[in-house]
Amino acid sequence: MDIFVVHGYQASPGEHWFPWLKSRFSSRQDSVTVLELPTPNEPTTAGWIAALHESIGRPSAETVIIAHSLGCITALRYLASLDPGWSLGGLILVAGFAEHLDSLPLLDGFTTGNEFVDNLLVPRCTVIGSDNDPVVAPVLTASLASRLGARLITVTGGGHFGSSDGYQRFAEVQAELEKLLSQGR
Repeated sequence: MDIFVVHGYQASPGEHWFPWLKSRFSSRQDSVTVLELPTPNEPTTAGWIAALHESIGRPSAETVIIAHSLGCITALRYLASLDPGWSLGGLILVAGFAEHLDSLPLLDGFTTGNEFVDNLLVPRCTVIGSDNDPVVAPVLTASLASRLGARLITVTGGGHFGSSDGYQRFAEVQAELEKLLSQGR
């Protein structure tokens, strides 16, 4: 499987649980690419979606996307921008949202016009949220899961699943990815 990790706002490939995920799941059978998105402190929708097109191309049943925070709506916009007929081995969205965040109006370009989420058919989709996320209200992550018809996993006390929340490793992502990989073989 080709596994792509899409980071969020103000993040980079070397932060949070991304390096652990890469080292844990890179093997002869699987490759893990943690994307480095342009201008993470001043992200643009067009720039980030273009980066996904360039890095992932057209996904297949051998492609898994894992996204965190702003990376989630970015991954969904990328999928919605593809010509019909694409497939995906699985999608794991962590601390995702598709609606306006009061604390981060800079990100409104990503969430405005989010109606496409309701019509996006993504097979094997799991959304992981926390009951105490200070950045993305838990209700927004639950709403995203509902809109996608995805399975929702709620982690008690997970915060925003960043390094500052103690997330150098991520057991729930590991378990979900292992399920996807075993189904795909």
